[in-house]
Amino acid sequence: MFYLSVHQVARRSTECAMEKLIVCLLLTILTVLAKSINKQETDSDSNKKSVPYTTRVENCLTESGVAPAMVNEYREGGFMSDDGNFKCYLQCMCHGIGHCDKNGAMLKSKIPRHIFNRIKDCVKVRGDNKCDTTYKQMLCMSEKA
Repeated sequence: MFYLSVHQVARRSTECAMEKLIVCLLLTILTVLAKSINKQETDSDSNKKSVPYTTRVENCLTESGVAPAMVNEYREGGFMSDDGNFKCYLQCMCHGIGHCDKNGAMLKSKIPRHIFNRIKDCVKVRGDNKCDTTYKQMLCMSEKA
């Protein structure tokens, strides 16, 4: 049988907790940035009308067809499903808040310099389509944060 000492269990628990904390902090930063931008931003997909954050979320849920439970799981724990609809939800939100271009790539100018230095390789990552590109870049960022 395989046994772990109390010290090994504690160390592994701490490592997992630190990884989750880092991912949560990155996601919190992105969420705060998104909410602050969303209050007075324009939406290029709706004739330059201001779109409230909750409306954008609803629109992206509908447009992507993602299960709301999947989005809630992402918000609560940072779990990023590789489901195609979830990827398109991420892309819709990222583009809607002005952090991604029309091809799904993160805009370097929207990433704070002190964060960009840690994740600069991530903005070069490309996927099979715009949804996959956004997903792969965000996944890379969560791993490097």
